[in-house]
Amino acid sequence: MSTICLPVHPLTRAIARLFLGVAALFATSVSAADESALLRQLAAGTPAEKDSARQTLLAGATAAAIPTLAAQLARPETFDNACLLLEALGLPEADAALRAALAARPGPATPADLAGGFTGARADRVAELLDALIALGQARQLEDGRVVA
Repeated sequence: MSTICLPVHPLTRAIARLFLGVAALFATSVSAADESALLRQLAAGTPAEKDSARQTLLAGATAAAIPTLAAQLARPETFDNACLLLEALGLPEADAALRAALAARPGPATPADLAGGFTGARADRVAELLDALIALGQARQLEDGRVVA
């Protein structure tokens, strides 16, 4: 089977370039200063400000946010947002921060044990994170269902 390449009209190329240019204008990127301000807002803002910061960071957070988000794992009022954003980053450093939170436990824990230490943390969400760590070989599940780093 042979491939036939048809000539592309110059107008089609121009439209494609225009489309890519417009898409680049609307691409979300967060500057370092903005990211820092959003992380502070995520930790200490009103509920509406926290929601806005979380949405913006979901779309454009960088690896530079990981240390601040890791610190927020230790605070009950910021645990859920920090978990969500670390998981969304999908970076090895973010996984390491989640693993460190598990390792800080004195022994094996269930998702409910981990979630119970934080106001508003959902056990099902924590279970998803633990499953990801287990799949990556960063944690292991014991026969009784508890997880250890």
